[in-house]
Amino acid sequence: MLSSSNAVTWTPHQDEDICFQLVAAKFAPATKTVNVGTFAVANMSDLLIRAEVELPTAAAAMHFEVELDDGSITLLNPDQAWELQSFYTGNVQVRAVLSGAAKVSPVVFPVILAIEGELQTTGTYVTRAFDMGTLVDILAYLKTKIPTGATIALHVDAANDVWTPVPQVTQTPLQDAGWVERKYSLAGFTANPVGRLRITSNGTPAARPMAYDFRAISAP
Repeated sequence: MLSSSNAVTWTPHQDEDICFQLVAAKFAPATKTVNVGTFAVANMSDLLIRAEVELPTAAAAMHFEVELDDGSITLLNPDQAWELQSFYTGNVQVRAVLSGAAKVSPVVFPVILAIEGELQTTGTYVTRAFDMGTLVDILAYLKTKIPTGATIALHVDAANDVWTPVPQVTQTPLQDAGWVERKYSLAGFTANPVGRLRITSNGTPAARPMAYDFRAISAP
């Protein structure tokens, strides 16, 4: 080992050596379950557990175990949404399962956040009022996925909250499984000067209707 006070002249020290110590973790056991906590819910239909997790290599993994009062256990990855098939009221116990190897471990950062939701069985969407007229034809298209046990209906009004059903006349299957484009039509409707359309959906946790790409016109 050498030392110097001016970085020009160096003094050797024959009886001293530079050394260092490298400390590494050795994990045992390779799998560990950590109790995250238990919380009570009422009418829960959806659950998402958010967590920031670092997986250094493919040998490391982490998931959550969600246990309900009936003893059933569901495995969830961080930020994975769980859609229940029925409303649940009771306790929810969450455990984190970490697995790795002797020299590799997942790293879980604070905070772990459990987000539970309650599905509304009925939902409505009302368009902005747009020009219609006297004895006009209403034509609308909507792409939907409606499982058994769910419904979607279309109504029109003259911006006065008196709603008239707009019947479906045709449906065309789309490329994605279960999706269809529905055509709705109503002739001879009067809304002076403007009217609106309303989409009403009904469902359950086991039957969740979905819709997008809504288009509508009024024609004389």
